[in-house]
Amino acid sequence: MRMMNNQYILHSGGAIGADTTWEIIGRRFGLTEFNHYFIEGYKTPRGNASIRMTEDLKKVIDSDLIKANKNLKRSYPTRNSYVNSLLRRNWFQVANSNSVFAISRIENNMVSGGTGWAVQMAIDKGINVFVFCQFARKWFLYSSGFWIETETPTLTNNFAGIGTREIDQNGILAIEDVYNKTFNKKKLKSNLQLFFYSALSFSMDSYPGWPSISFNIFWHSSTYLSYV
Repeated sequence: MRMMNNQYILHSGGAIGADTTWEIIGRRFGLTEFNHYFIEGYKTPRGNASIRMTEDLKKVIDSDLIKANKNLKRSYPTRNSYVNSLLRRNWFQVANSNSVFAISRIENNMVSGGTGWAVQMAIDKGINVFVFCQFARKWFLYSSGFWIETETPTLTNNFAGIGTREIDQNGILAIEDVYNKTFNKKKLKSNLQLFFYSALSFSMDSYPGWPSISFNIFWHSSTYLSYV
């Protein structure tokens, strides 16, 4: 039996960029459940799922982060309590999902930035991990130690939609494509759509004769004009 769109649950950290984009576009496709985790005292922009960190819980999470770091070869715990809280928050995205979809960059077979921590924990957990590399402009699936190019994936019912704060137009369109394929929507490609996506990164002050319109208005407008 096909699931209703509102039966899908998105898990993320509620940060600006990819996390927010997964929610905004998801809402237009009928998603209503969004868990944006944050550790108490370190709320993220769209955080709505507060986590009280106990010593027992910290031990469990830190164990998985230390395991992830064996492959990442970075540094954990760091000397920055805020950074540590963000990395621990990533644990909840993975622990509560059955697949991960990330917008980031793959370099030397590793996912860059903070997203890399969530991705590695998901790999260690043994669930499917898909990453859209904004540099290559392609989707990749992790398999047997390597990132294998793949077609646009479809969402599972309990997914983590995460990624870089520096999402670009290709990343935004990649998220649109995932929702479109999952829910069998027909894409409407038009010059108007492309204009609105370009406007995500620029103020209308740059265009003579146009009034100043906020970033958020263009962000939301783009999500209502791209599909029928």
